[in-house]
Amino acid sequence: MTSCILKGVSVYNEYYCANLYLMDKKLHTIATSLYTFVGPMGSQYNLICAGVIISFLPALLVFIFCQNQIYSGITGGAVKG
Repeated sequence: MTSCILKGVSVYNEYYCANLYLMDKKLHTIATSLYTFVGPMGSQYNLICAGVIISFLPALLVFIFCQNQIYSGITGGAVKG
């Protein structure tokens, strides 16, 4: 379960492949959309932080709902003999 969550987060936040393959400017992922909040006067950190929090919520919800399976897997592997 832990590896599924980590793999999901890494695919969800992929920037390089999304920027490379999505040449159409109509399609964006969250990682490429966060770079649109950089303007001539600097970065708009309030909007970037809001986007990061919104992109973090699905992983947090999966962790909260699957918390028992994650902890039982960790403790099951720690038992000796």
